[in-house]
Amino acid sequence: LFCPLPMRQRTGKGNNSPSEQKQTEFRDHRSSSSSPPPPFQRLWVLVYVAAIVLAAVFVHYYLPSPRLAAETPLDEFSEERAWKHVEALASFGIRTVGTEANEIHATKYIVDEIKKVQATARNDVFVHFDEQRVSGCFHLLFLTSFNSCYQNVSNIVGRISSSKEIDLDRPTILLSSHYDSAWGCVAVSDDLSNVAMMLEVFRAISQGEPLKYDILFNWNGAEETILQAAHGFITQHKWAKEIRVFLNFESAGGGGRPLLFQAGPAHSYLMEAYAQTAKRPFADNIGQDVFQSGIVPSDTDFRVYRDFGNIPGMDFAYIDNGYHYHTTRDNLENFPRGSIQHTGDNILPFLKHIGNLDIIANPGEHAHDQRVFFDVFGIFMVTYPRSMAITINVVTLLFVCILFYVKGWFQGGLVASKWILGTLLASILSPVLCGLVILVINPLGWFAHPHLLVPLFAIPAYLGSEYVLQAYRKRRVSYTPDELEFEWTNGIILVSSILCAAFTAVGAGSAYLPLMWVVTSLLARLIFGSYSKNGKVFLVGNAVLLSYPIFHTARIDTLILSFFAPIMGRSGHLLPSDVLIASFVGFTAFMVLFTVNRFFLLQKGGGTDRKVLLVIMLVTLMATCVLQPYSDDRPKRLHLQHMMREFYENKPLVAAPAGQPFQAGPNVIESSDSGYWWSPFDFLGMDSIRESFVVEGMEKQYTTCEGVYCSLPFWIPLKAFVQDDNMWYIPAEKPIFTKQPHLEVVSSIYNPESNSRNVTCTLHGTDHMNIYFNLEKENHYLLRSWSFGAVPEHNGNVFFVLVVSGEATTTFDFWLEVEGDGSDSETGHSISMAFAAHDFDPPLTDEVISMRDALPEYADLVIMNSFWSRKRL
Repeated sequence: LFCPLPMRQRTGKGNNSPSEQKQTEFRDHRSSSSSPPPPFQRLWVLVYVAAIVLAAVFVHYYLPSPRLAAETPLDEFSEERAWKHVEALASFGIRTVGTEANEIHATKYIVDEIKKVQATARNDVFVHFDEQRVSGCFHLLFLTSFNSCYQNVSNIVGRISSSKEIDLDRPTILLSSHYDSAWGCVAVSDDLSNVAMMLEVFRAISQGEPLKYDILFNWNGAEETILQAAHGFITQHKWAKEIRVFLNFESAGGGGRPLLFQAGPAHSYLMEAYAQTAKRPFADNIGQDVFQSGIVPSDTDFRVYRDFGNIPGMDFAYIDNGYHYHTTRDNLENFPRGSIQHTGDNILPFLKHIGNLDIIANPGEHAHDQRVFFDVFGIFMVTYPRSMAITINVVTLLFVCILFYVKGWFQGGLVASKWILGTLLASILSPVLCGLVILVINPLGWFAHPHLLVPLFAIPAYLGSEYVLQAYRKRRVSYTPDELEFEWTNGIILVSSILCAAFTAVGAGSAYLPLMWVVTSLLARLIFGSYSKNGKVFLVGNAVLLSYPIFHTARIDTLILSFFAPIMGRSGHLLPSDVLIASFVGFTAFMVLFTVNRFFLLQKGGGTDRKVLLVIMLVTLMATCVLQPYSDDRPKRLHLQHMMREFYENKPLVAAPAGQPFQAGPNVIESSDSGYWWSPFDFLGMDSIRESFVVEGMEKQYTTCEGVYCSLPFWIPLKAFVQDDNMWYIPAEKPIFTKQPHLEVVSSIYNPESNSRNVTCTLHGTDHMNIYFNLEKENHYLLRSWSFGAVPEHNGNVFFVLVVSGEATTTFDFWLEVEGDGSDSETGHSISMAFAAHDFDPPLTDEVISMRDALPEYADLVIMNSFWSRKRL
């Protein structure tokens, strides 16, 4: 596997082919050195790498101290002032759309704070605001294809201007965050921290010099219902037309440094301006490439402003400590202080800068430029146009090709490249084997102890890589350590060049990272020569030259792991989480070892350190196999829907004259049931708490996917991401509804001339509802139009519609027009449909309370009542 090419053992220099003589020309220096420097200890290489990795981890998690209000000028940012807003908004509790906390208390608080700023602003700065209640529908591809409708959701819009009267033609800059919370949590990180940050920036701008452009601040009240309020604002608000740039603030974690993870499209001057003004930038093109690839099943209001508003922007998000994301642990006590200060220190000077830039109003040719971007040590940013990046990449790659051809390095480099790919494979497979052991014995045993990921998976990645290096050394037994290092470095340059070329070809800004490896490895080869010739100069020079590429790679590794490790607790049952995280750690370890392995080829031995590391890994593996996967700080996520279902019999309809409302046949309930639908979010499913909560005498049943959308009240379109045997349905008493949800068919009229039927309905229920139906061609219906926005392409799956209402609205009117009358279908002239209504703050039965209280402390449970019914129109 690791010996892809047969190698002829070399017996003497004179036996080499001409190409081999070219490749080994660097060996001639040995005749002038009677004794090469003694081998240095490989321990020092490990210490060197470990020190750089620790420095990268420190920089990743570093946060500034919050600035006190008394010590901060009024036109500057103070986290202490912002934190008071967080505390006040958090005191209202859970703020899902439609709740009193979200629609009344939080809304009133933000409006009152805007009024305070309005009253205290400088005389030459004018503050305006507008409270929007908006309704609409739109189609979205997120997780799957679905349509989203909203009624009376809120946007609170503040405007800072240099003129007393609002000029609707003046270019504006938008800042956006959301104050609603996910189901069951106070959501300090997601997104109260950014709401408070924007309130403090709003106040500080009002105390500074007037800006050339007006600044809009949109605090929206319906983001967790999948981007609804932002859609209402950007498509319907009177101030939205002249927005030229937007900044969106989100969270995918529990705080930390906010990452600028996507920007654009194009409009590269935004990134250039941010690089000039941000005090502590944290940004990387790799985040943008990963997020926009769809690997991460998530989205933000950035997408709505970009796609529906056709404006460029920048997206910032907290990504650390995702264990608390969308759980009850996302609270005041767990949010790291300094996070808001970090954001404000970057955003306020940036906003003041772009608020006066002429290019904002007239971007011209810059509207089409894109940039490569990344920060250095979190101190400053490197950014340059994508066109320049392509030129640099191509010129560098051409230089490498010419140099390798002239020097005759291609053959040895290609051989080493195949062995380098072997180290990649070994670095991933070795930890994956450990992951498989954990998967069988104690799945997610590391989850509550993420620090174990290093000895558990990074060490086997290193040992696997070492195994390949030893095999390579044996196959090149006649080569000196210098020759091995020389050939391996050529392989590093070739592999990095191929990666750089591939990333450049697909337009990925991440090509800068392999380019960094190419340039530094090539410079090290050309400047410092070989170890046997230059000794300490070689070591010190390489250590200095390669330190930043290793640091930057380690920092990216830290970012990847800090983001993806918590996701394993909510990644579902379809993929084995232990194997996934093992492969992630193995790959990140390979990235660090990639440029370091060549130094191990200069040394012999190393058996002792490998044995020590093997023992550490085995002890960690054994401990992981018995550890509790969860803790109070890293909880197990559970959803409980106390639900009731009604199944109506599909009877044929009574015939009616053309153009007249139909006469329905008997609308009889065929069957009904009620029970508890338990949905875990991790690979362990319900089995890990099987004995913890089940009330005596209750029968556990695995759910099966049958009927329209599995005949289950999914409130977001997640059916494709769950597995039947990972959920439980337990028959139980009916849930409590203050008002019984039901569907009213207002009319259903068939038009023979167009061979179409128009159906009008009213859905009576709650502030969160769903409609699911399927119109297969074999049922002789084809959807022409409806009131839910754009009609998606029908691929045979069920149509999914999300309906959310703000304030106290609990009815929803809709219509649809279908082609055909269904006359050939077995069920007569009927259209089967299901609907669901959800109560996110339900009254709980005694049995539900007893189950909740019986759960272990590490369980994070959110509860709602759901009503589901299948009818025909």
